[in-house]
Amino acid sequence: MALRLKSKVLTVEASTPFVVLESGEIIKTDLVIGADGVRSVVRDIVVGRKDAPLKTGDAAYRATIPTAEIVKDPVLKPFVDDAEANVWMGPGRHIVGYCIRAKKEYNLVMIHPSNGEGEVPVPTDCEQMRADYADFEPRVRKLLDLVPSTMSWALCDHNPLDSWVHPSSKICLLGDACHPMLPYRAQGAAMAVSPATYFPSLQLNSTPLKIEDAAVLGNLFTHLASHAQIPTLLRAYQKMRHPRASITQLASRMNQSVFHLPDGPAQDERDREMKDAMQAELVRVQLRRRGMGSEEEGKGKGNKNVWADREKVKAVYEYDPDVEVEMWRRSEDARVVQMAKL
Repeated sequence: MALRLKSKVLTVEASTPFVVLESGEIIKTDLVIGADGVRSVVRDIVVGRKDAPLKTGDAAYRATIPTAEIVKDPVLKPFVDDAEANVWMGPGRHIVGYCIRAKKEYNLVMIHPSNGEGEVPVPTDCEQMRADYADFEPRVRKLLDLVPSTMSWALCDHNPLDSWVHPSSKICLLGDACHPMLPYRAQGAAMAVSPATYFPSLQLNSTPLKIEDAAVLGNLFTHLASHAQIPTLLRAYQKMRHPRASITQLASRMNQSVFHLPDGPAQDERDREMKDAMQAELVRVQLRRRGMGSEEEGKGKGNKNVWADREKVKAVYEYDPDVEVEMWRRSEDARVVQMAKL
């Protein structure tokens, strides 16, 4: 099997199935997996109609700053020295920042009301970016003054699909093609916990769910022995992945309003809850360092910062795709696959 780079897919035919490339080449196969993102071509084939992304009303700037420039300023230097993600929230907008590439660069993602941006990232005027956050705290304004260039694009979403699998059982979807994730939930992670101290891989986006999708699908197909097994395996994939991904997708969408509350009583209550959750987590970390350990699983339940809810955090980080597949293999559905070998 050859890997084709720079090969745009124009369309997919479900009955055979085959894909048609921009070059005119037609590739026939047994199964098409559409992992082609929020503007998925394959998604349209699965749902049977054009399913354009839905604009959220928000857009994102993204920029990186050489940390060598940041550490020159003693006020900004702790952003590099301390291995933490930082989130600033304000009416209608927020910013998340953290180090990347072994602390060589500082990454900034800045969510703001859309100024008419398109869905594809394009270079944007840095002065416009700075103006959008002119009323944020002084450290933020200092960071933005160091930004050499930025890109901006509209944040788009899809409603959860009823099915990720085409009726022919010859096409399925994976990742953002079936459950695109908005950045709000991932960026809230930093509010209660120090990533280096408690969750080393906390700079999340939709990538973990994509990896989970691929892990489940790959594991299911490891023991494929007959074409007749494919429909059952695809149903198993969807049964295991669809509920978890859809719940996460909707939770991320809900956080848009939480992060962007206007100044007022609701914003004050959100800030108080997040501060309480942060302080409780710091106490927990200190106790663990002393060997005293304190899980307090119910602590933070219902907090405006979903990452302060211990049960929800466990649900995210303790999920094991291989365990899920093994449980399925012991089910009645798996016996159907075994019969298909005969």
